[in-house]
Amino acid sequence: MTRIIILFLLFTSFQMNAQIPEPINNIMDEFFNQIDKNQPKDAAKILKESNPALKRDLNITFEIAEVFRTIIRRGRNEFEFAMVLDSKFLGENSLLRISYLMEFTEHPVMFEVYFYESQDTWRFIKYSYTTDVEEIYEIIEEYEDND
Repeated sequence: MTRIIILFLLFTSFQMNAQIPEPINNIMDEFFNQIDKNQPKDAAKILKESNPALKRDLNITFEIAEVFRTIIRRGRNEFEFAMVLDSKFLGENSLLRISYLMEFTEHPVMFEVYFYESQDTWRFIKYSYTTDVEEIYEIIEEYEDND
């Protein structure tokens, strides 16, 4: 429960470039809750369920779940918290990229998600991640330089 409160405080107190719509915050809060419970498959389903077009894509749940299973398996690598590093609308405010720094006990993970607004509903469309510490450092420096 303490982690959830810390996560909420980090989300609400961090200065962002773009205001993240509430439906996306709700999706991502639940995603991180499932990661915190060591349930990567359930976390992946949350993202997938936000986009009806992905229901036919059986691989997306497996791919996301496997990414976090692998990260968590590395020793006693427990999820600690996530914070928004950057959020940016692209195009006519219908495409949103959000970059999160996820902290685990063993190492950080940079996790980016893309959402698209269609018919007044935000839908998850893509993700990327890296566990390369040098790459994460460079990305964070780039975000700080752009502020």
